[in-house]
Formats: sequence, C-alpha cells, structure tokens
Amino acid sequence: MGRWGGPPCRGRVPRWRWGAPRGRGLTDAEPWPAAREADEASRGRRGVLDGLKVIDLSRVWAGPHIGRTLADLGADVVKVERPHLPGTLRSGFLAGNDPTGAYWNRSLYFLARNAGKRALTLDYATEEGQEVLHRLLAEADVLIENFTPPVLRRYALDYASLKERHPHLVMVSVCGYGQTGPRSNDPALGQTIEPASGISAVTGYEGEPPILAGNTLGDALSGMHAAAGVLTALLARERTGRGQHVDVAMQEAMTQLAGEHVLDAMLNGRDHAPAGNRRPGMVRGAYRCQGDDAFVAISARGDGEWAALCEAIGRPELARDERFRDDAARDASHDEIDAILGEWASGRGNIEAMETLQAAGVPAGAVLRPDEVYTNEQLNARRFFEPVEVPDFGETPLQRYIPALFDGAPYPPPGRAPIVDEHTDDVLAEAGLSPEERKRLFDAGITAPDLSVLQSDAMRATRTMDLEAYVEQGSVLRIDEDYRERLAAALRASS
Repeated sequence: MGRWGGPPCRGRVPRWRWGAPRGRGLTDAEPWPAAREADEASRGRRGVLDGLKVIDLSRVWAGPHIGRTLADLGADVVKVERPHLPGTLRSGFLAGNDPTGAYWNRSLYFLARNAGKRALTLDYATEEGQEVLHRLLAEADVLIENFTPPVLRRYALDYASLKERHPHLVMVSVCGYGQTGPRSNDPALGQTIEPASGISAVTGYEGEPPILAGNTLGDALSGMHAAAGVLTALLARERTGRGQHVDVAMQEAMTQLAGEHVLDAMLNGRDHAPAGNRRPGMVRGAYRCQGDDAFVAISARGDGEWAALCEAIGRPELARDERFRDDAARDASHDEIDAILGEWASGRGNIEAMETLQAAGVPAGAVLRPDEVYTNEQLNARRFFEPVEVPDFGETPLQRYIPALFDGAPYPPPGRAPIVDEHTDDVLAEAGLSPEERKRLFDAGITAPDLSVLQSDAMRATRTMDLEAYVEQGSVLRIDEDYRERLAAALRASS
C-alpha cells in the first residue's frame, strides 16, 4: 500500500518521499550580507525537497521559473540544453554589458531563472539522445517543459508517450493555451498572453489604446501556478504511487488577474474600459514628487480615509467641501483632486510623502525604481536578496523565488546558475553511463556543446546593448556609471 493507503505503482518506485531528505552534493551559499539570526535555520530549510530529481527541458521564463522554485526548495534540477541551442536567453542582458570572453555564462536574465540548477548538454532530437533522456527520467521525479504541444510529440517525449515507461513521473507542461482546445498548438509569449487574458483591455488611459504591463507578467504567474501544480501532483503520488501530467495554460493563469472585470461582465453585463489609475469609489493615482522620476501612489477609500488624507496634506477643509462630500462626488471631481494632490506631492520627496500619508492612516507607497528596489531597506531587512556569483564579474544580489519566510527563515537561492555544459559528465555518470559511453556520445556531438555561433564576432557585436539608444527611446531613464559601488555600499549598510 502507498504511504496514505493508495495502491503502489508498477515499475520504478519513486525514491523521493516527503520528509525523507537526501543530500544533493551542492554546497550552501555563504550568508550575505553579514550573518543574521535566521541564517542557520534558512540553511537547514533548504532540504525540504532534497532528493527530488528534476529534469528541466524548458526555455526563457515560465518553464525555468518552475525549476528555479524547486531548486530553491532543495531539489536537484538538471537543465538540459541542446548542443546548438544553449539556453535561449544565455546571450541576453549581460552583466556589465560586456560581450567578451564566455559572455553566455554572464546573462543576468538566465541567472535569475536558473540559479541553483545543474547543466547538461544533450541532443534529445536524436534517437540516442532520447534514450539517454529516458535513462535520466527513469530516476527522475519531475519533467518540466514549455514547448507548444507538437514539439515533444515529434520526439515521442510527450506525456502520452512517457507515462507507460515512466509511470512514476510528474510531468509539467506550460504553454500559451494548454494541451487541449482549438488554440492549443498556437505559439505564445507573455506579451501576447496578457491581451488574451482580458487584462490589456482594461489597462491604459481613457480613450487611448490598451497598454501592456512593464514586464511579461504571464511568464512568472504561470510558473508560480505550475510549481504549485508539481507539488500537488507529488502529494497525489504519495497516495497513488503514480505520476500525473500537470497542464498549465498561461492564458488561464493570467485571466485570474482580470477576474473582477470578467465577473462583472458575466453577472452584470458591464464591460470595463481603460481608466488609468482610477477606480470607482476611491481617490487613487500616482503623483509626481521632487527628485528624478519620483512618484507616490495613493489609494484612499471611503469618507474616513478621505478625511485623513485631507488632514495629512494640510487641507482639512476639503473633507467638508461639497464637491467631495461622498464617493460619487469624489469620482465626479477626481480631476480637481488630482490637481490638489499633485501640487502637494510636488513639494516633497516620494519617501517623505509616503511616510506622511502612512502615518495618517492613508494607504500610500513610493514608486520605487529598479535601482531603489535592490537597495530598499525593507527588502534587505527581510533578506529578500542573496549574493550569487556571476562568472568573470563577481557577486550580484539575486531575489528569492519563495518570498515567504518560514518561522522567520527564508529559502534563498542555493547557488549560481550553471555555465554551459558544466555538469554533463557528472549527470551522465550518475545515470550509469560508462566513461566509454560518455566519450562516444561526446564524439558523436550528442553531448558536445557547439558554441561557434555565440563565439562569432557578429554575435558578440549584437550582444552589446546600445544603452544611449534606450535612453533616447525613453525605456531607460539614465545610466548609472557607479552602480556597482552604490550597490556594494547599500548592501554593506543593510548588514
């Protein structure tokens, strides 16, 4: 019988069980900034998924997000890269904007989504490569992929083809529209899934076209849901002894963010349009403050918070003004309110404005730029960032993918992202391949990375970002030449 009374599965019995940790052979990262009270606890907590073996075929963000989350929890995650197609984003967003040397190991985009994993080069488009993959899956607990459904069917690596040979396996698939339905084979990106979820139709300003969010929310949100799906399927396997196929559609994951608008259309027949930062029944907006591109966001609800807001900005008489007597009146006069709040905010910094309003009981937040996020005292106090090595660059702070603290202790990233082909020989040896077999696979090009394209002068030239052009386009506010010194100083202060 299974642990919770379920029938055992035939074939390979999963080695990993909840509460049965096994070491991974990966060393703990040194605590940084300086040692803190929860360090010992956080190091011990990394083993919650120790012994869980994960094979990660995924690319870009949504799929790698799953593997990074499991790695943070202690799983041994092996990232599989094709010889001619190493990680799609290994060549983007380079540390120091430097395309010299082995720049493909210095992509910050790749680092964030693949920290703590091991790297294996394997051409699973070949029959021999597929057989090697099957040997890995025989000992694995989880398989991650985020291709459109036809891709793995082409190699007989889809779940329907795998489940009889590997009945213990939990396979998670993330794609734009899921594994079924009329759109299932359509390719998708975060930028196209956002509109397909209904969010873009209500994002923007009145009378203007829809606006996409500043980042591809669909990737991260889908990856989070998929990671939860993997853990759910692993718990179910404890009961049944069998794996499952976890099918995550990015469109469905993102539609949750448009939930109230979808429900209002269903239940009341009301179709919402973009309305900027406003919302009925609330005094809400982002107001420019003193400083470089500095804003404070305000969101006051009801008469009580409106009166507190008026008092905080030194205009208590506005609470008794007939123009603003209730929610409906304030909605109708929001332009006048915006002008009043804008004038007040312009005379102070956004942190000062936030603290003044918060002290008065008015919900408000300083709009933090990216350079203010990684130096934010609140995030550093909760140790949201940990130091991770970037080869030939140095340490950089990396955010936790598990933002929760457990009895005050975090699950920090267990290490840096792997360099290309770093663990191929080790992973194949662990799967039982002899030195002769490993050499033959390498000589045949099945496990030998081909970096000729990445090494070319033409590719290196395209990897250098023209930062001044980004400034001219308006997508980059400014370029901080001293950013590394300021970062080091901020992190020292936070310790």
